[in-house]
Amino acid sequence: MLYYCIVSLESEMRGACFRCSETARVDVGLSVELWNKGMLWDKLMGTHWLPLTTVKQSSKVITCFTVKLQVCNY
Repeated sequence: MLYYCIVSLESEMRGACFRCSETARVDVGLSVELWNKGMLWDKLMGTHWLPLTTVKQSSKVITCFTVKLQVCNY
């Protein structure tokens, strides 16, 4: 099986998501999606919303972090 991950910076306003590449606003967050690559179509395996207000600022470079995904059962 082949898996891939999509990470995007998004703002949730009135039920709609607006994707952007950078922001100075703190009311946005990172959306993480894990997908299973299929032959005909891809399947969403899990998602995680990480609000930027919960991210601590640091001058260190972090190469890895772990998040719990909300499992999608379709």
